[in-house]
Amino acid sequence: MPNENLAILHTLLDHEREAILAARYDELAHIAAKKITSLERLTFDPPDHKKLKALKEKMADNQNLITAALRGIAAARDRLSALENVRDGLTTYDQSGNMSLVPTPQNRVEKKA
Repeated sequence: MPNENLAILHTLLDHEREAILAARYDELAHIAAKKITSLERLTFDPPDHKKLKALKEKMADNQNLITAALRGIAAARDRLSALENVRDGLTTYDQSGNMSLVPTPQNRVEKKA
């Protein structure tokens, strides 16, 4: 039975890796639930140290991918926020060192008949 659970876990981790790399983050919650079930089954009859080490390394690799994806999402969010700020106006400092907002002109397209 532990070999079957171990094989299931490796398959789930492979699927998780593919989902992360393809940015299919909606699949991760479903995969996590299955991983928890498989890990709980391993507690009843754990595999040897060598097999657990390989599993741990695969999990660490996926965790690094998730961390990198989260950093990428945060960077994109920061860039979008910066673009929104520039759209509203340019923040500068005046002669006394106080921040001031210089409005940016809005380009408007008007149709003429």
